[in-house]
Amino acid sequence: MLSVNNLSLSYGKNRALSNVSFEVQQGEIFSIIGANGAGKSSLLRCISGLVKPMEGTIYYEGKPLPKEPHKITAAGIVHVPEGRRIFAPLTVKENLKAGAFLVKSRSEIEARIEEQYKIFPRLKERENQYAGTLSGGEQQMLAIARALMSRPKLILLDEPSLGLAPLVVKEVFRIIELIREQGVTVLLVEQNAKKALSLADHAVVLENGIIRKTGTGKELLNDQVVKEAYLGAGHSD
Repeated sequence: MLSVNNLSLSYGKNRALSNVSFEVQQGEIFSIIGANGAGKSSLLRCISGLVKPMEGTIYYEGKPLPKEPHKITAAGIVHVPEGRRIFAPLTVKENLKAGAFLVKSRSEIEARIEEQYKIFPRLKERENQYAGTLSGGEQQMLAIARALMSRPKLILLDEPSLGLAPLVVKEVFRIIELIREQGVTVLLVEQNAKKALSLADHAVVLENGIIRKTGTGKELLNDQVVKEAYLGAGHSD
């Protein structure tokens, strides 16, 4: 579904990505783990068109990825960035409507909002509440629901559990599995390496912009180097 080939990116003299290559198959959860500053968010920003790589190619469904972010969204890829980025002064429902900016039919938009309320019943309870007054977990659910309003084929999730209480983290990962069950492919960047690898069909370890290890989620969970670096004492469960 997605093929990333020899992708390189620099910010000035700082190299963020170096010859990154991997493939994501349709219908899977693909996890990217690594320390802060490893280049994980930069990689997602390249895929969603927010930054332009210096070198390399990205193919989506066998064709070169469009250049402009709105065309990438129209093709079926949505990005939920780190930090949620919801529209705080708008209500929950207005945020959801914003996620359907490519949809012209009002009745279709309303139908999609109802779909999200079935997945996220708490958002239904809060639909007229300003998004900025929601809890961190509710804001994360809103950010994911807003992305799903465009009915994507591929969703890019950047640190969805960051800063959330353990019970809310469990709920977020349950929702990620539910999204995949509905046929959406998930590309997940996540600091909680144990959870990310437990969910993943396939995964990569990114270090200083370079892919150091690839494998199934299970293989990397059982890899001694990965265990010591990312799954040992002090790392999140």
